[in-house]
Amino acid sequence: MAEKPHITQDTEQQPTREMYVFGGRAPMAILRLPAVRARTGLSRATIYRKIQSAEFPRPHPLSQRAVGWLESDIEAWISSCIAGGANDH
Repeated sequence: MAEKPHITQDTEQQPTREMYVFGGRAPMAILRLPAVRARTGLSRATIYRKIQSAEFPRPHPLSQRAVGWLESDIEAWISSCIAGGANDH
């Protein structure tokens, strides 16, 4: 009879983002407005004003009354602010 491999399970370890990376790409995540505000440091009014002037990524409709932003779009916007200077955005 073949011997079963010894498998240990760490029940206290919570999944991390890196555990979900597949093929070198992280999964897409959708951020709602409170998370976008926390990531960018911008107010709701500023976010929507920047959307109107095409300075900020547009949200994607999630349902009839809910929208969300792709995390990758927000991260790219933050990176462009860092690279180009915050006054350019």
